[in-house]
Amino acid sequence: MLKTDSLTKQGGGHIDVESFKNTTALSAILKEYKAANTIYGVRIEMKTRNLKKQLLAILEKKYGKGTKNANTNNGLYWNVEEGHRFIFFATDFDRLIILNNTRLSKTCYWDAMNGAIDFGGCNMDSYTKQLLRNTYLKKEAIDKPTVKIDKDWNLNYFVLGKTTEQDFVSSSINQGFEKMIVIDGGKASTTEVSYNNDDKAFYLHFSADQDNGKNAKTNLLKGYNLQDFKRVNISFENGLRPGISYKEAIKLFNKDEIKNYEDLKISNYIEIKKSNHTVTLNFGGDYLFSAIYIK
Repeated sequence: MLKTDSLTKQGGGHIDVESFKNTTALSAILKEYKAANTIYGVRIEMKTRNLKKQLLAILEKKYGKGTKNANTNNGLYWNVEEGHRFIFFATDFDRLIILNNTRLSKTCYWDAMNGAIDFGGCNMDSYTKQLLRNTYLKKEAIDKPTVKIDKDWNLNYFVLGKTTEQDFVSSSINQGFEKMIVIDGGKASTTEVSYNNDDKAFYLHFSADQDNGKNAKTNLLKGYNLQDFKRVNISFENGLRPGISYKEAIKLFNKDEIKNYEDLKISNYIEIKKSNHTVTLNFGGDYLFSAIYIK
Protein backbone atom coordinates (compact mmCIF):
# COMPACT_ATOMS: atom_id res chain seq x y z
CA MET A 1 0.00 0.00 0.00
CA LEU A 2 1.60 3.25 -1.14
CA LYS A 3 1.04 6.42 0.87
CA THR A 4 1.44 9.44 -1.40
CA ASP A 5 1.99 11.94 1.38
CA SER A 6 4.60 14.60 2.04
CA LEU A 7 7.22 12.05 3.12
CA THR A 8 7.04 10.54 -0.34
CA LYS A 9 7.28 14.02 -1.81
CA GLN A 10 10.50 14.59 0.15
CA GLY A 11 12.07 11.58 -1.57
CA GLY A 12 11.37 9.13 1.26
CA GLY A 13 8.89 6.34 1.78
CA HIS A 14 7.13 4.07 4.26
CA ILE A 15 7.67 0.45 5.16
CA ASP A 16 5.48 -1.89 7.18
CA VAL A 17 7.20 -4.91 8.72
CA GLU A 18 5.47 -8.23 9.42
CA SER A 19 7.18 -11.41 10.61
CA PHE A 20 6.10 -14.89 9.50
CA LYS A 21 7.33 -18.47 9.94
CA ASN A 22 5.64 -20.33 7.11
CA THR A 23 3.82 -19.89 3.81
CA THR A 24 0.41 -20.01 5.49
CA ALA A 25 1.25 -16.96 7.59
CA LEU A 26 2.76 -15.21 4.55
CA SER A 27 -0.38 -15.85 2.50
CA ALA A 28 -2.48 -14.27 5.25
CA ILE A 29 -0.25 -11.17 5.27
CA LEU A 30 -0.44 -10.82 1.48
CA LYS A 31 -4.23 -11.13 1.66
CA GLU A 32 -4.47 -8.52 4.41
CA TYR A 33 -2.49 -6.02 2.30
CA LYS A 34 -4.33 -7.04 -0.89
CA ALA A 35 -0.88 -7.63 -2.33
CA ALA A 36 0.07 -9.45 -5.50
CA ASN A 37 1.85 -12.74 -4.87
CA THR A 38 4.96 -11.35 -6.54
CA ILE A 39 8.44 -11.09 -5.09
CA TYR A 40 10.12 -7.82 -6.16
CA GLY A 41 13.11 -8.23 -3.92
CA VAL A 42 14.70 -10.11 -1.04
CA ARG A 43 17.02 -8.77 1.64
CA ILE A 44 18.81 -11.30 3.82
CA GLU A 45 20.65 -10.32 7.00
CA MET A 46 24.01 -12.11 7.28
CA LYS A 47 25.12 -11.82 10.89
CA THR A 48 27.81 -14.51 10.96
CA ARG A 49 30.99 -15.01 9.00
CA ASN A 50 30.00 -18.59 8.30
CA LEU A 51 26.66 -17.57 6.74
CA LYS A 52 28.39 -15.02 4.52
CA LYS A 53 30.86 -17.67 3.39
CA GLN A 54 28.09 -20.16 2.59
CA LEU A 55 25.96 -17.67 0.66
CA LEU A 56 28.92 -16.37 -1.31
CA ALA A 57 29.84 -19.94 -2.31
CA ILE A 58 26.27 -20.53 -3.54
CA LEU A 59 26.26 -17.28 -5.53
CA GLU A 60 29.64 -17.95 -7.15
CA LYS A 61 28.68 -21.50 -8.05
CA LYS A 62 25.52 -20.32 -9.78
CA TYR A 63 26.59 -16.96 -11.26
CA GLY A 64 30.38 -16.98 -11.24
CA LYS A 65 32.70 -14.45 -9.66
CA GLY A 66 30.97 -11.18 -8.80
CA THR A 67 32.10 -7.67 -9.75
CA LYS A 68 33.97 -5.76 -7.05
CA ASN A 69 31.88 -2.91 -5.64
CA ALA A 70 34.22 0.07 -5.61
CA ASN A 71 32.03 1.82 -3.01
CA THR A 72 32.73 -0.75 -0.27
CA ASN A 73 35.69 -2.69 1.07
CA ASN A 74 34.33 -6.18 0.45
CA GLY A 75 31.12 -5.76 -1.53
CA LEU A 76 30.32 -7.64 -4.77
CA TYR A 77 27.47 -7.52 -7.25
CA TRP A 78 26.05 -9.49 -10.16
CA ASN A 79 23.94 -8.20 -13.06
CA VAL A 80 22.08 -11.33 -14.15
CA GLU A 81 20.42 -10.32 -17.41
CA GLU A 82 18.87 -13.71 -18.14
CA GLY A 83 17.01 -13.81 -14.84
CA HIS A 84 16.31 -10.06 -14.69
CA ARG A 85 18.13 -9.83 -11.39
CA PHE A 86 20.48 -7.51 -9.60
CA ILE A 87 22.33 -9.25 -6.76
CA PHE A 88 24.28 -7.22 -4.20
CA PHE A 89 26.52 -8.98 -1.69
CA ALA A 90 26.95 -6.06 0.75
CA THR A 91 29.00 -7.99 3.24
CA ASP A 92 30.31 -4.83 4.95
CA PHE A 93 26.72 -4.14 6.03
CA ASP A 94 25.74 -7.80 6.61
CA ARG A 95 23.20 -7.75 3.77
CA LEU A 96 22.48 -9.80 0.67
CA ILE A 97 20.02 -7.96 -1.61
CA ILE A 98 18.38 -9.62 -4.62
CA LEU A 99 16.08 -7.55 -6.86
CA ASN A 100 13.85 -8.23 -9.83
CA ASN A 101 15.03 -5.43 -12.14
CA THR A 102 12.29 -5.77 -14.76
CA ARG A 103 10.94 -2.34 -13.84
CA LEU A 104 14.23 -0.86 -12.66
CA SER A 105 16.92 1.06 -14.51
CA LYS A 106 19.23 -1.34 -16.35
CA THR A 107 22.18 1.08 -16.26
CA CYS A 108 22.12 2.69 -12.81
CA TYR A 109 21.53 1.64 -9.21
CA TRP A 110 21.76 3.23 -5.78
CA ASP A 111 21.01 2.25 -2.20
CA ALA A 112 22.52 3.21 1.15
CA MET A 113 24.45 -0.06 1.57
CA ASN A 114 25.88 -0.40 -1.93
CA GLY A 115 26.23 3.20 -3.06
CA ALA A 116 25.89 4.31 -6.70
CA ILE A 117 26.71 1.65 -9.30
CA ASP A 118 27.10 2.19 -13.04
CA PHE A 119 26.23 -0.98 -14.99
CA GLY A 120 27.36 0.74 -18.20
CA GLY A 121 25.97 3.86 -19.82
CA CYS A 122 24.55 5.25 -16.59
CA ASN A 123 23.47 8.90 -16.49
CA MET A 124 23.42 9.35 -12.72
CA ASP A 125 21.91 12.85 -12.86
CA SER A 126 18.98 11.62 -14.93
CA TYR A 127 18.59 8.54 -12.71
CA THR A 128 18.55 10.64 -9.53
CA LYS A 129 15.93 12.98 -10.97
CA GLN A 130 13.79 9.95 -11.78
CA LEU A 131 14.14 8.64 -8.23
CA LEU A 132 13.07 12.00 -6.81
CA ARG A 133 10.42 12.82 -9.41
CA ASN A 134 7.66 13.15 -6.80
CA THR A 135 9.58 15.54 -4.54
CA TYR A 136 8.66 19.16 -4.17
CA LEU A 137 10.35 22.29 -2.87
CA LYS A 138 9.29 23.47 0.56
CA LYS A 139 7.18 26.60 0.41
CA GLU A 140 7.50 29.54 2.73
CA ALA A 141 5.55 28.74 5.87
CA ILE A 142 2.18 30.43 6.23
CA ASP A 143 -0.30 30.12 9.09
CA LYS A 144 2.62 29.63 11.44
CA PRO A 145 1.74 27.69 14.62
CA THR A 146 2.26 29.49 17.93
CA VAL A 147 4.68 27.66 20.21
CA LYS A 148 5.38 28.67 23.81
CA ILE A 149 8.13 26.85 25.72
CA ASP A 150 8.09 27.18 29.51
CA LYS A 151 10.97 27.09 31.99
CA ASP A 152 10.73 23.29 32.23
CA TRP A 153 10.93 22.97 28.41
CA ASN A 154 7.30 21.89 28.06
CA LEU A 155 5.71 22.96 24.79
CA ASN A 156 2.37 24.81 24.96
CA TYR A 157 0.20 22.55 27.15
CA PHE A 158 2.19 19.43 26.20
CA VAL A 159 4.17 18.19 29.21
CA LEU A 160 7.24 16.02 28.71
CA GLY A 161 6.73 12.56 30.15
CA LYS A 162 2.99 13.15 30.80
CA THR A 163 1.20 14.23 27.63
CA THR A 164 -0.05 11.23 25.67
CA GLU A 165 -0.24 10.65 21.94
CA GLN A 166 -4.03 10.80 22.27
CA ASP A 167 -3.78 14.25 23.92
CA PHE A 168 -1.83 15.53 20.92
CA VAL A 169 -4.11 13.89 18.33
CA SER A 170 -7.13 15.53 19.97
CA SER A 171 -5.48 18.97 20.22
CA SER A 172 -6.02 21.99 17.97
CA ILE A 173 -2.32 22.13 17.06
CA ASN A 174 -2.52 18.78 15.25
CA GLN A 175 -2.82 20.29 11.78
CA GLY A 176 -0.66 19.05 8.91
CA PHE A 177 1.13 16.39 10.96
CA GLU A 178 1.75 12.85 9.70
CA LYS A 179 2.17 9.87 11.97
CA MET A 180 5.39 7.88 11.62
CA ILE A 181 6.39 4.59 13.24
CA VAL A 182 10.02 3.82 14.08
CA ILE A 183 10.63 0.06 13.95
CA ASP A 184 13.42 -2.15 15.26
CA GLY A 185 14.00 -4.17 12.08
CA GLY A 186 15.62 -7.04 13.95
CA LYS A 187 12.67 -7.53 16.29
CA ALA A 188 9.89 -6.11 14.06
CA SER A 189 8.76 -4.08 17.08
CA THR A 190 7.83 -0.42 17.42
CA THR A 191 10.40 1.68 19.29
CA GLU A 192 8.88 5.14 18.82
CA VAL A 193 5.83 6.95 17.47
CA SER A 194 6.40 10.39 15.99
CA TYR A 195 4.32 13.12 14.37
CA ASN A 196 6.05 15.10 11.64
CA ASN A 197 5.12 18.36 9.98
CA ASP A 198 7.83 18.89 7.38
CA ASP A 199 6.40 22.18 6.11
CA LYS A 200 6.69 23.66 9.60
CA ALA A 201 9.92 21.76 10.47
CA PHE A 202 8.08 20.63 13.62
CA TYR A 203 8.32 17.09 15.07
CA LEU A 204 7.04 15.38 18.24
CA HIS A 205 8.27 12.03 19.55
CA PHE A 206 6.30 9.62 21.75
CA SER A 207 7.30 6.41 23.50
CA ALA A 208 5.79 3.11 22.36
CA ASP A 209 4.78 1.81 25.79
CA GLN A 210 2.05 -0.81 25.40
CA ASP A 211 0.72 -3.15 22.74
CA ASN A 212 3.72 -2.46 20.48
CA GLY A 213 2.94 1.27 20.43
CA LYS A 214 -0.66 0.85 19.28
CA ASN A 215 -2.24 2.36 22.42
CA ALA A 216 -2.28 6.13 21.91
CA LYS A 217 -3.44 6.63 25.51
CA THR A 218 -0.22 5.19 26.96
CA ASN A 219 2.38 6.54 24.52
CA LEU A 220 4.01 9.49 26.32
CA LEU A 221 5.69 12.60 24.89
CA LYS A 222 9.43 12.09 25.24
CA GLY A 223 10.74 14.91 23.08
CA TYR A 224 10.25 17.33 20.23
CA ASN A 225 12.21 19.01 17.49
CA LEU A 226 11.81 22.46 15.94
CA GLN A 227 14.33 22.76 13.12
CA ASP A 228 13.60 26.23 11.77
CA PHE A 229 12.24 29.04 13.93
CA LYS A 230 11.24 31.00 10.82
CA ARG A 231 8.42 28.49 10.30
CA VAL A 232 6.79 28.95 13.71
CA ASN A 233 5.92 31.80 16.09
CA ILE A 234 8.01 30.72 19.07
CA SER A 235 8.67 32.23 22.51
CA PHE A 236 10.52 31.09 25.64
CA GLU A 237 9.93 31.81 29.35
CA ASN A 238 13.62 31.54 30.29
CA GLY A 239 14.99 34.52 28.35
CA LEU A 240 15.85 32.69 25.14
CA ARG A 241 14.56 34.13 21.89
CA PRO A 242 14.96 33.25 18.21
CA GLY A 243 18.15 34.79 16.84
CA ILE A 244 19.83 35.34 20.23
CA SER A 245 23.59 35.00 19.90
CA TYR A 246 25.52 31.96 21.11
CA LYS A 247 27.43 33.97 23.72
CA GLU A 248 24.28 35.63 25.09
CA ALA A 249 22.48 32.29 25.35
CA ILE A 250 25.31 30.71 27.34
CA LYS A 251 24.92 33.43 30.01
CA LEU A 252 21.30 32.37 30.65
CA PHE A 253 22.37 29.05 32.21
CA ASN A 254 24.49 28.00 35.18
CA LYS A 255 27.70 26.12 34.48
CA ASP A 256 26.39 22.92 36.07
CA GLU A 257 23.29 22.98 33.84
CA ILE A 258 25.35 22.82 30.65
CA LYS A 259 26.18 19.25 29.69
CA ASN A 260 28.85 20.18 27.12
CA TYR A 261 30.33 23.10 29.05
CA GLU A 262 33.94 22.04 28.42
CA ASP A 263 33.34 22.04 24.64
CA LEU A 264 31.52 25.36 24.28
CA LYS A 265 34.57 27.04 22.74
CA ILE A 266 34.52 24.67 19.77
CA SER A 267 30.78 23.92 19.53
CA ASN A 268 27.84 25.66 17.86
CA TYR A 269 25.26 24.10 20.19
CA ILE A 270 24.45 24.05 23.91
CA GLU A 271 23.27 20.91 25.70
CA ILE A 272 21.15 21.50 28.80
CA LYS A 273 20.51 18.79 31.38
CA LYS A 274 16.87 18.48 32.45
CA SER A 275 15.89 15.44 34.57
CA ASN A 276 15.68 12.54 32.08
CA HIS A 277 16.00 14.75 29.01
CA THR A 278 18.75 16.51 27.10
CA VAL A 279 17.84 19.86 25.57
CA THR A 280 19.99 20.77 22.56
CA LEU A 281 19.98 24.39 21.43
CA ASN A 282 21.37 24.75 17.91
CA PHE A 283 23.00 27.87 16.48
CA GLY A 284 23.50 28.31 12.73
CA GLY A 285 26.64 29.26 10.83
CA ASP A 286 26.18 32.82 12.10
CA TYR A 287 25.97 31.52 15.70
CA LEU A 288 22.38 32.73 16.13
CA PHE A 289 19.75 30.55 17.87
CA SER A 290 17.74 28.78 15.17
CA ALA A 291 16.57 25.33 16.35
CA ILE A 292 15.85 23.20 19.42
CA TYR A 293 15.83 19.45 19.95
CA ILE A 294 14.75 17.60 23.10
CA LYS A 295 15.12 13.86 23.63
